[in-house]
Amino acid sequence: MEQVQYHIRCKKGEVNKAVLLPGDIERADYIGIKFFQDSEKIIENREFHIYNGSYEDKPVAVCSTGIGCMSAAVAIEELTNIGCKHFIRVGTCGSLSSQINPGDIIIVTGAIRGDGASKE
Repeated sequence: MEQVQYHIRCKKGEVNKAVLLPGDIERADYIGIKFFQDSEKIIENREFHIYNGSYEDKPVAVCSTGIGCMSAAVAIEELTNIGCKHFIRVGTCGSLSSQINPGDIIIVTGAIRGDGASKE
């Protein structure tokens, strides 16, 4: 019997391997309902709302992570435990650069840690 992950309440094979990761529950609901074809809500547990669906005929999932690195780390670890392989963070971020403006699209290639979830 496959082990159900404690926080996300899912087991292997229940969530598509490519996962979008917004922090906000409402953003996950919006993505799952508005953009996915054949959208199916898999779970709603605390800050974790998970949908499966497809986008341009590719299987994809969305999982809200809540606020901060700790809950995001929990989501990613448990999603990895059940076979998810690809993660894309969507939503808001901060920057130390004055050249970044609200509304800019950011493709991150590095980050400054100090989050309490990773070893420095």
